[in-house]
Amino acid sequence: MKTQQKKDIVKGLTEKMLRAKSIVFSDYLGLKVLQMQQLREKLTLLDAELSISKNTLIKRAVNEAKLENGEKIDPVLQGPTAVLLSYKDEVAALKQLVTFAKENELPKVKGGYLGTTLLTEEEVKNLSTLPSREVLLGKFVGGLSSPLYGLVNALSWEPKRLVWTLHRIAQTKKA
Repeated sequence: MKTQQKKDIVKGLTEKMLRAKSIVFSDYLGLKVLQMQQLREKLTLLDAELSISKNTLIKRAVNEAKLENGEKIDPVLQGPTAVLLSYKDEVAALKQLVTFAKENELPKVKGGYLGTTLLTEEEVKNLSTLPSREVLLGKFVGGLSSPLYGLVNALSWEPKRLVWTLHRIAQTKKA
């Protein structure tokens, strides 16, 4: 590869890494071309992409993007490496990758970044077990609204009791 080509690849990877909300490095050795295409199609639907480059170019891109602990990335960048870049939802593409890996036993997650924070293989797998963004937002809103419903019921109890008492009095006077 010519020097200019390498610079262009590093520049493109750096721009993608700066734009990505999460980055995952995985070992794709053993994946068939058809499997790789299927995985890429599924990831495209989640606004993510799977890119394959030389480890030295990936390391340069990590350093140029000024991601945290760029010097500690060397153990992760051993062997063939695919880079998953997720642009919209930090966890959705990662979940898809882990699900695909369970079904096909490949690719193997090596590590990654959430924002600019370096994650180990175990932390990346733990991150993939989180519920989706929509579920988390629903739980958050439910947690916020629950005390409000309790307060409304507590404040409306005495007026309700008064209305029930007046209703009973009216019924007894009719009889």
